[in-house]
Amino acid sequence: MRHAHEDPELLALGRRYVMPKRRCMKLSGAFLRMQGPEYDRFLRQLSEDAGVITANEIAALLESGGRERRTAAWFVAVSRRTEFRQRLGELLLANEVCCAGLAYCVALASFGGQFRNAARR
Repeated sequence: MRHAHEDPELLALGRRYVMPKRRCMKLSGAFLRMQGPEYDRFLRQLSEDAGVITANEIAALLESGGRERRTAAWFVAVSRRTEFRQRLGELLLANEVCCAGLAYCVALASFGGQFRNAARR
């Protein structure tokens, strides 16, 4: 596992994608209590960032801690990047960090029925 305090790349990714307006904390479920413009703005910003983050940046976040992994999994879910199906399944089963499992499940569910086949591999 890589750590942001030891890795300049992860630190920069965290500042760009994980920490703005405490995004990583909101992705644990707090965004479900948002209403109106706040909810719309949060989802728009999440969707915009999910569209611009690269696959390599997502992969780097998935190698880090729980907040980074949670955020990366939501980006995968929003952008439906099925190339991360196998990796998310592995992370879910490994259960290495706290509080990322729900995000893995959301991402895998966003792929539809395709996860069942990946889990059998």
